Amino acid sequence: MKIALASACSCFAIVLWGCTPVVSVRPLYTQSEIEKPYQDKRVEGEWNMASMDDPSDDAAATKPPCRVRISEPTAGELPYTAEFRCPDSKDGSGESYSKYDFHLVSLDTHTFFDARFAESEEKGKHLSFSDIQDTGIAPAHLLGQAWVQLDFVRFGTLESDWVEKNWPGDSLATSKVGTYSRVDILTNQTKDLRDILSQNVGSSDAFGFALYLCRPGADCNAQAIGDQLARTPDNRDVLTGSVKFYAKRGDFARAIILQRHKIALGSDEATDQLELGRLLLLTRDFDAARRVFATAKEQSDSASAIKVLAVRSYFLEGDYAGTVQAAKSLEASGKLPSADPIILSYFALHRLGRVKEAESYLQQHAATFAGPAEEHLLLLEVLGRVTDSWASKDWTRSTYYYALNALKNKNLNHGREHLRDLATMRPKDDLIGLAAKIELERLPSTTNK
Repeated sequence: MKIALASACSCFAIVLWGCTPVVSVRPLYTQSEIEKPYQDKRVEGEWNMASMDDPSDDAAATKPPCRVRISEPTAGELPYTAEFRCPDSKDGSGESYSKYDFHLVSLDTHTFFDARFAESEEKGKHLSFSDIQDTGIAPAHLLGQAWVQLDFVRFGTLESDWVEKNWPGDSLATSKVGTYSRVDILTNQTKDLRDILSQNVGSSDAFGFALYLCRPGADCNAQAIGDQLARTPDNRDVLTGSVKFYAKRGDFARAIILQRHKIALGSDEATDQLELGRLLLLTRDFDAARRVFATAKEQSDSASAIKVLAVRSYFLEGDYAGTVQAAKSLEASGKLPSADPIILSYFALHRLGRVKEAESYLQQHAATFAGPAEEHLLLLEVLGRVTDSWASKDWTRSTYYYALNALKNKNLNHGREHLRDLATMRPKDDLIGLAAKIELERLPSTTNK
């Protein structure tokens, strides 16, 4: 049996991206519910959709949210239609449109949903269900549980891992459909679907992926994150996403609490210690960050990255002797995946007044450095021996070191200009952005007006 999945699931792209979709060939609603549908006035009207799909982005650059309109039915139509209008780009210049037939189903005082594709338009291409209805392709029904409030709705879709472990094998098929390498297809009769969903009502395992709607003007992402943490406070994926969300917004205290909780659940991964230390650096708690770095496992893949951050912590703190000593310790280990310890030690030596030693140190290391090409080029750039850019150039670090060079050469106004650009343009959770702010604070007050 062929399934019209590619179009049927597109409205839930944010929920299903990177996941295995779960769809049913039969509806959750009965014939009697078509004739007398269940309605809930609270779902009707205008909504914005939470957009937490890329928490690593700068908050200032986040795309506008998808706008959703859930309309009351007109004569002869299904109970609801849900229309999604989503920006194609971060500036909101383009827009995609999709529309769905949308049933709410009440089972034992709990609300479930059944969504089915109706039509879509993207980049001038229009597709409707009637276009594919007569080709022998069965419509896919996306099922899940709905939690409805006056100003907040969560639609939890069936989660593939749970389905594959718990669904009756004789009514579960898998297939490759459209752009999805794997799709779980439920073949149950409607009564069986209703029974199984009712038996697992409220399960965060069964309904693991959620689409959140909030009324316009609400902080929908914050509401969605809060809801996820309240329901699954020990879920590592939820904690990871929540830490990134709060850090991106500059709420480091909240992010640190959640990261510590994640570690307390039993994680021994150095990457978790690395993130905790990084968050502590963002709060300028340098000693606490270094204590965290010291607990990370030496054998981990992140050990070198942690030591690099330890070197940076001393420079951020203004402990230039500590910067030089930490860099020497890292060099002695024979592991230098980054040019940062060398460059920071170079500027630290200058600030300690050891100018000749600094210049000799940088030239020696630039000549003997063994590591990634882009790191070697960064060393040469600080030396003034690179005149052109290169494809993998890290413009953020390059600009920061350019500013430090300007300060070293007493060109304070020029250095300040570049530092202000970094401090303004970098995300709140960016260490280079923090470093730029600290350098601006160190400048004489007469040049910082």
